[in-house]
Amino acid sequence: MEIIEKRLAYKIGQTFRIFFIADQHIGNPGCDIKRMKEDVELVASDPTAYWIQGGDAIDAIVPSDIKRFDPSTVVSRLDNVVLDQIKDI
Repeated sequence: MEIIEKRLAYKIGQTFRIFFIADQHIGNPGCDIKRMKEDVELVASDPTAYWIQGGDAIDAIVPSDIKRFDPSTVVSRLDNVVLDQIKDI
């Protein structure tokens, strides 16, 4: 995990937009990758926009986690679950 501290310098009357995007669970069949990419593009194309990430960006439960892993909830190959999900971003 990477934590970035960002201080915004602004003048009275200046506006900026903050997007709170959370729990995308990329790699899960319920994740709308197309919408996720649209959200990323929206923030990236606006110099006054900032994104705060909350929750799980990917479904990083790997096959070796026997108690929690459920192959029916993974759309990527089972041999490289996490790397496949990161690649989809």
